[in-house]
Amino acid sequence: MKWLKLVTIILLVLIVISIAITVILTQIYSSNKGSIEGTGFVIKESDGAGAITFDVDDYGNLYFAVMYAGIVIYDNDGEYKYTLPIQTIGGIGVIIDDGNNILVCNIRDKSITSYNSMGIYVSKEVGIDYEQQSKFFYTVDQNIRERNGIRYINVDGTVIKEKDGVKTVVFTIPTWQKWYRAFKLVLILSIVALFLRIAIPLWVKAFKRHAK
Repeated sequence: MKWLKLVTIILLVLIVISIAITVILTQIYSSNKGSIEGTGFVIKESDGAGAITFDVDDYGNLYFAVMYAGIVIYDNDGEYKYTLPIQTIGGIGVIIDDGNNILVCNIRDKSITSYNSMGIYVSKEVGIDYEQQSKFFYTVDQNIRERNGIRYINVDGTVIKEKDGVKTVVFTIPTWQKWYRAFKLVLILSIVALFLRIAIPLWVKAFKRHAK
């Protein structure tokens, strides 16, 4: 049928365009300063910074817990500082305590690792229970942090600082990474749709043969 051929062509075009755009974006921005801006981190920054696992210290530095990478730190102007690498394939959460120490919860091995404000290892507590883990992952206002009377709200990767009724954006995922994430999603959905477009008719034919 003509409409099926048209659907196939559209899906193939979407796949080619998505691949081309993601490759181009990666090539253009892979040399940006800081390892976090590199090719290998493009998806992780979108997922991690866009998530709710973040915290803030007394100086307005932002800490994002990014799976497979670690704790990614930005300063109060939204500029990348450094990454505290955490070797795990499970979820991680971060809390900055009253002394600006970095506490990292590893949900896979049920541990909390402490680092000082400079990112230097201090200690590790293992065998933590659900209640301890919940402080890192399951708070009521998960996208809101308050520090020294200042409120920080993470809205899909954009962190807004609210102080004395004034709101300012202190961090946002780069536009090019948002486009990368969007076209990556289009690529995945197009591949799935193409697979179903090919597989379903084959399954139907096989079912009809079996029914006879």
